[in-house]
Amino acid sequence: MIRNIIFDMGNVLVNYEPREYIGQFADDQDIEILYNIIFNSIEWLQLDRGSIGEEDAKSIFYSKLPRRLHPAIDEILENWHENLHEKNEMFYLVKQLKSCGYNIYLLSNTSKRFYHYSKKIPALKYFDGTIISADELLLKPDLAIYKRLLDKYDLKPEQCFFIDDHVPNVEAAVFLGMRGFVYKNNIKNLRYELAKEKLLNKDLQAVILDVDSVLISKKDSIAREACCFNTLEDNIFTVKDLFLQLENNGILKAAVSLNKSIFSILGKADLLSLADIVIDANQMTYSKSKPEIFKMAADKLGVSNESCVLIQGADRKITTEKQMDIKSINLSEILGRFADGNFCFTKLNIDILKGSILK
Repeated sequence: MIRNIIFDMGNVLVNYEPREYIGQFADDQDIEILYNIIFNSIEWLQLDRGSIGEEDAKSIFYSKLPRRLHPAIDEILENWHENLHEKNEMFYLVKQLKSCGYNIYLLSNTSKRFYHYSKKIPALKYFDGTIISADELLLKPDLAIYKRLLDKYDLKPEQCFFIDDHVPNVEAAVFLGMRGFVYKNNIKNLRYELAKEKLLNKDLQAVILDVDSVLISKKDSIAREACCFNTLEDNIFTVKDLFLQLENNGILKAAVSLNKSIFSILGKADLLSLADIVIDANQMTYSKSKPEIFKMAADKLGVSNESCVLIQGADRKITTEKQMDIKSINLSEILGRFADGNFCFTKLNIDILKGSILK
């Protein structure tokens, strides 16, 4: 049984494109030269292995490049990590896996510069442990660095799932008895593999709430009697309860609206912090249509249409299933009613939700 998920960092948790950074201050003719001499060099590997320091590496790079490029070398070595940007879809995956109860670890080939930029990677707050190559004087795919991780955190390889963008690194993990996946910017394929391994729910990984038909009246304000709800209090209570239960069950939540004031509306309703992502009309690009905004939410979360569900109000005719192959339900379908017609919110729980979605 898999209990531990191990992530690589560069081009897995974060985008790592040195050429883009070099291009910010170097002429086109110098970009490839600087890339090859610095990032594609034995010295860069030695920095990752921790066998040389930055000053030693800088001196070697100076000796290989003309004096006019020395300021560029200084800039690159001091600030290259500023071009690292976390992959949002991986952040949501890490958060989801943590909510599902898995231990999360980092195993990365990187220099001690890691300690300068690690705070720029929010996903790391969910990690239970870290192994950095420069600290261990080892590099993947050397089996010794994998064993260092296993020994340090008392992990069994058969209980580990390893994710890396380099085939040899994954092959080394598999050789030791781990399950592995080669990540090539293919988040939906990764999620599919995790679902196949029963590490994520195959049928339900995210819920998209259509705020327009649940929280907003036709006058574009929070309604006292909106959609299928009797009162504003019931409205907010139900969505808040639903989002909390989804969070506890490792299911992502998106709130979407074609209203430009959605952030203000959710803030006043104390719901803003409960949604993993919020998308409004200001973020739309082409046609301002519901299918487009629903697809945008699924893409930003990194989930496939088939593994998320759309929740709308009872008065909204649902055609989304036919348009984009996404499961759709009315919120009223997962709520019971009292004899007088009012909703029985105590009946709302995750099992009822799953039953409604998967029936």
